[in-house]
Amino acid sequence: MLSCNKVQMQDISGDPLNGSLGAVDEPHDTGFVRDSCANQTHQKLTKSISFPKPAQTCEWEKNGNLQTRDQYFQARIEETQQLILPADAIICDIKMNFAEQQFLYDDHFLMTFNNAVVASSFDFSAQLNSEYGLLRYDWSRIAGMFWDKTKEGTFCAPGSVCDWPVTDTAGVITMQYPTAVIQRLMAEDINRTKHILKFISIGDNDDKDCEHSNVDFSLDVDYVTKQ
Repeated sequence: MLSCNKVQMQDISGDPLNGSLGAVDEPHDTGFVRDSCANQTHQKLTKSISFPKPAQTCEWEKNGNLQTRDQYFQARIEETQQLILPADAIICDIKMNFAEQQFLYDDHFLMTFNNAVVASSFDFSAQLNSEYGLLRYDWSRIAGMFWDKTKEGTFCAPGSVCDWPVTDTAGVITMQYPTAVIQRLMAEDINRTKHILKFISIGDNDDKDCEHSNVDFSLDVDYVTKQ
């Protein structure tokens, strides 16, 4: 198994992370989110999330996917779940609780929160744009890129603790993110109450690509109400 402690992660500049979030540019409303979370009464919400095994494998040459090509990222399947909060809610923290499960994917995956990449099994930092310390998912920038096996690993948001198996190997999942990362994401749009999670599975050329096992977890959401 790979873990974030064993893989060199990248920040928006492409330099190795030093464990500090302080050097990352922040959204304008980050201070407002921090102050709100520090000074207001907190409320809790738990949301179950499921990304089931896709009903089909890669659909080649459809919906922006390319034709099969060995060792190139040619097609993907995107699955979406929503986290809906009460009006005027400001997220202060999110904890992810994964069920005991054997996680298997083919060939690679990304997971996003409001289009920010919070986990991936491949280093996409050279292809994807970044903002506020996080890569932003855009299939058009990944489609057709070479599958460089030296860039495989366990990549997640700066300062996070993540663990999952390598491609085509069953294993358990862990993803935990610092409060600072969650609050920065919230500060990008403090009026947003519908948050989008995506699981994107990517393949190159065979009839099992874009498959993954069921991914089930819950979100413990800590929030306050905007005053």
